[in-house]
Amino acid sequence: AQLHKLGELLGAERVVLASFQRQGDEWLARARLLSMDSAHAPKDFKVASTNILDVAERLTGHILQALQATPSEAERRRLRERMTGSPVALEWYSKALALACEGRPRAEQDSCYRHAIESDPRFAAAYDQLAALLATEGKWEEAENIAGRALELNPADLYAHRVMGAS
Repeated sequence: AQLHKLGELLGAERVVLASFQRQGDEWLARARLLSMDSAHAPKDFKVASTNILDVAERLTGHILQALQATPSEAERRRLRERMTGSPVALEWYSKALALACEGRPRAEQDSCYRHAIESDPRFAAAYDQLAALLATEGKWEEAENIAGRALELNPADLYAHRVMGAS
């Protein structure tokens, strides 16, 4: 009921809820496509793989097919872009985000972001999040250095520019 209210508030025709979890060596993703119009029944999707990046791509494909959406070439290129090519880096990054949502200590989040960067030194989003975390702790010099690295990787990175502007 709350999702329908949120969908209506946003003016959305549909809402997608998704969850990812690890079960042994496999990643399992479940998604539900809800229509704000009660005439359409919800559609459920389930995808599993040992590679979380493949899971996300396959789940996106199922959702696009259910929506009968045909992305433009530019949209397809954007969908193929990955934040990182490393499933290990993405796992560390996701773990850090989950810790933040749970209100866990910043030191745990910091460690996870650093593991993500160690796993993929070109993972700009991990640098962004680490820089922002350091800035909230008043560690401005280190935050600037980390944000600077993100900008080397992606000069248009808005999050890194925000950290640089705040310091």
